[in-house]
Amino acid sequence: MAIAEKNATEVRSARTPSPVGSGLIGAVYLLTGVVLILGGIPLVWASFVEGPLVQQLNSFMTGAIRLSLQLAAIIVWLSGLSFVVGAKPPVGTRGGIFLSISMLISVLFTARAIGLWMETWSMFSADPSTGLIAFAIVVAVLLGIGLWMLTRKTARNVMVALEEQGWFHVHAYKGNQGHMVRRLTILGISVMLLSGVYTLTSAGSLNQWTNRGVDQGQAGWNDWLIKVPFSEAATSDAAPRFITLLPDIQFMIPLLLVAASIWFAVRVVNFPMFADFLIATEAEMNKVSWVSRKRLIQDTIVVLITVFLLTTFLLIVDFVWGKSLTWMRVLPSASSISAPKTPGSMQP
Repeated sequence: MAIAEKNATEVRSARTPSPVGSGLIGAVYLLTGVVLILGGIPLVWASFVEGPLVQQLNSFMTGAIRLSLQLAAIIVWLSGLSFVVGAKPPVGTRGGIFLSISMLISVLFTARAIGLWMETWSMFSADPSTGLIAFAIVVAVLLGIGLWMLTRKTARNVMVALEEQGWFHVHAYKGNQGHMVRRLTILGISVMLLSGVYTLTSAGSLNQWTNRGVDQGQAGWNDWLIKVPFSEAATSDAAPRFITLLPDIQFMIPLLLVAASIWFAVRVVNFPMFADFLIATEAEMNKVSWVSRKRLIQDTIVVLITVFLLTTFLLIVDFVWGKSLTWMRVLPSASSISAPKTPGSMQP
């Protein structure tokens, strides 16, 4: 009896660690990298590097060098994620990072919408400092609700499910099977999604985005800027402040869409259920007995001759029966159909 109680205690103590904490840490780490790489590097580049470099190179080469530098910084930053969350993070950490980032972005836009709505209130328009405090409380409440939702058992199950489905892994599910069908599926999905990205960029649909920037002396017209509610109360010049949500959106949005399209096309064929379907499809295709080229030509000629003979037969039958039924006045003649009707006339 004592041994059974001891084993039960050991089982209860050996619980699976929760991915919530590591997911939040990874999300904060990634978002910090996004701010530094997409916001900090362009600011430093524009202040110290772009001016002297443009004099030696054209603006296109200067922008290409900056984008290459940002891409290299993203790769280095992502490689450091394993040191932050640990070499062997809890199962579901990748899903926890995705849900945590989704929660923080949702809190950002929800709090901003509520803050802009609160700015229209007369009590806060007269005293912006009070509105700033109320806005901070709203942000804290939304963050608390988001954290509470992440700690629920349902959220943890979703984290584990997302990771087990392979959406945030780089390894292939049953990678030694279904090569040909998977590659063709990736090609088809990529062509479809990249065609949509090309249509978006070539049809001028991004113009309404690139022209919505607000020029504040530091940010250009090609940046996606959002206003911070009650920011006038926190500044000495009583001017609203804007944060750059995405710089150079005429380049960043197509690049992000292309990256997301390629990633989706590669990972969807490794989704367990869909991958098993593709593997089974290729296995059935391998059982098909393909005819030789000579036999294929012969069968094609037979089919074409058969179709021609049937078409000729139906044409002759239609012509004979049409003339016969017209002669027997079962069907009206062409002349009686085309003749104009006069008042009081009767058709035979």
